[in-house]
Amino acid sequence: MKLSYARVSKAPHNTPPHALRRTTIIASGVIFALCVVLTCWYGASHSLLVAFALVLERSVYAGGPPLVYVAGAVGLGRLFRPLFRSATHPLALQSSCGLALSLWLSHLLGWLGAFHGAAGPWVALGVPAFGLLLALQQFYVFIKGGGWEPSLPAISPLLAIPCGLLFGAALFAPGWLWDSEFGGYDALSYHLELPKEWLQLGRLLPLHHNVYSYLPSGVEAAFMQLGEMAWPGSVPGSLTLDEGYRVYACQLLVALGAVLAAWISGAAAGATAQRLGCKGPVGPIASGLALATPWFIVTGSLAYNDGFVVLFLGAALLVAAQSGPGALKQGVLSGLLVGASCIAKPTSLIFVALPIGVLLLVWTPPRAWLKVGTGVIPVGLVIILPWLIRNWQDSGNPLFPFAASLFPSASGGTGAWPPEEVARFARSHAFDGSWGERLRLLVLPDMHDPAGPRHRGLLHPQWGAFFPLVGVCGVIGVLRPSLRKAASVLGSLTLLQLALWLTFTHIQSRFLLPLLVPGAALCAIVIAGISPPGRRGLARFLGGGAVLVQAAFLLIVYASQARGHPAQGFLPGVETYTGADFAWLKRSRSPEENQRNLAASNPARFCNIVLPPTATLYLLGDATPFYHTGKVIYNTTYDPWPFAQAASGGAGPDAITASLRARGITHVLINFSEIDRLSRSGFIDPGVSLDAVQRWAHASTIPLRDWPQGTVLVQLPAADGSAP
Repeated sequence: MKLSYARVSKAPHNTPPHALRRTTIIASGVIFALCVVLTCWYGASHSLLVAFALVLERSVYAGGPPLVYVAGAVGLGRLFRPLFRSATHPLALQSSCGLALSLWLSHLLGWLGAFHGAAGPWVALGVPAFGLLLALQQFYVFIKGGGWEPSLPAISPLLAIPCGLLFGAALFAPGWLWDSEFGGYDALSYHLELPKEWLQLGRLLPLHHNVYSYLPSGVEAAFMQLGEMAWPGSVPGSLTLDEGYRVYACQLLVALGAVLAAWISGAAAGATAQRLGCKGPVGPIASGLALATPWFIVTGSLAYNDGFVVLFLGAALLVAAQSGPGALKQGVLSGLLVGASCIAKPTSLIFVALPIGVLLLVWTPPRAWLKVGTGVIPVGLVIILPWLIRNWQDSGNPLFPFAASLFPSASGGTGAWPPEEVARFARSHAFDGSWGERLRLLVLPDMHDPAGPRHRGLLHPQWGAFFPLVGVCGVIGVLRPSLRKAASVLGSLTLLQLALWLTFTHIQSRFLLPLLVPGAALCAIVIAGISPPGRRGLARFLGGGAVLVQAAFLLIVYASQARGHPAQGFLPGVETYTGADFAWLKRSRSPEENQRNLAASNPARFCNIVLPPTATLYLLGDATPFYHTGKVIYNTTYDPWPFAQAASGGAGPDAITASLRARGITHVLINFSEIDRLSRSGFIDPGVSLDAVQRWAHASTIPLRDWPQGTVLVQLPAADGSAP
């Protein structure tokens, strides 16, 4: 999607009539708003009016901080304008550079503890507020000349459909939508959980019970900053309080980033087409194909970091396609954007850094390679340096949990990890099958997945028709002389990324998202190129048809959630998952109704309501503690398990209980289903087994409550065997 401001006084014959421009904007806005509300109503028992009211409430209360953050990032991008003053799409470059700087500052300030204490909210708000002032001043200078009118591409009303679904889904409490993500497991395990813990601790730092805290965490640092951007009546330093508005704010920040990513990817496609001698409405078509792809909406509506990789890859491609900036400036910009992509998600090292490096080598004269490298390497290192330093300080391995062989500990592991845990992590984040198996999973479902048969490659339902369309357009482009160069460059880039995915990842479909950038650009260039010269309307029609097909797949995926009732989970907000609503609900209900409500509660809600404030809850098997508001001890499957440590040396049930009580644990929430799944996957600690946990729970705990999905809450008896 592209937003521009057409100056009416200049070349009026090249702009559509005022009425048509305004109609496009109004239609896009109406369709967008309607799709947001329908997303939050479809398949639900609540009324459309209730959905509208709740959409309005959550948008008003949660929308401010992410809007300020993004607008501030655009303003901060003005600091980099001397590097791309003569470039095409300067606003796209400004926005991406500003967002790169904002993520870096969020990480740096969070690591230094600047968001903590009385000054924390002021620092958290002050940085984006300064950028917002720069953006407003820039906008004022622009409109001061007069004769301007906002303009959107003709395809915008169609793009409003996936855009509305994106923002509607972002207003759901995490844990309900998207079967492919098991209810946002990664968000509840670390994307949101880590900022929650960092806010409680007062700074961003590695946590020995959650290995994912050692990742660069640029996006999670932005979530932490949102948690401190307080407004009147709110509680700074928390994510789940204030009815969870900061949780929605984090998801809305990701959704805004996804829209920016689609727009910037379109700008990159347009610049690439211009460099390779192709014409037509390439940008809007590429943006639409990205925005309507179901995987893009799934990851863009959860508190994930994948959309930022797409954003920075698109921006880096836009820089590489420029012919205006000098080689040194291109190097500096590329280093900034590639580095920012790496602190957003470390897989960017293979999906962004390598492809962009190859493009820069191909498109830059050999005599200028040194200048490009002089800009890329030091700037990229500066961006990732805070991450390297904090990991080095904590573990002795700046790349922890990776590169264990380069930075071994005394035990032969790395950091606090023994060799067994290092091997387990490496095994679970790589694919040990043959190349024949890899290629088979590219197009066929995995029949041996512990969670059941599912596609892990190009034909996952959430890719829709994207990769078949890329393949068809690639063949057409190679066969047409006018499109052969563009098809060869972008097709090679896509194949390079695909080869890297097959070689270096654990073969998960979501990790193919960076292929959206060159793939959408290839499709858009071919669709625009096969239309006769001067027939932009035909190109828009074909491009709109392709986007509409993708949008149809998106609607089918959404409608299939929760067995055809996706919006049934919209009304229960964060406060329902945490149990914060129980205190005021019980005042207006009878004791019998309160008991029924409590009996229907999920484990986190039940524990938050029932357990005393002095209780310490140990999550055994479960690694999604986000909705637990009391004192919790947990670990990811790759970290040391307290149960395994207590059971070491053949300890019996009573000895295990005594060891757990010595750590202050009073209650244990056992997720037998998850322990069984992890055992079947081979990723569980060898000291933990389903049989061992069952024997211990039966012999030495006091059962309190069980749930149908295989979760049991038990209490640890006192040393004399009695209930505390």
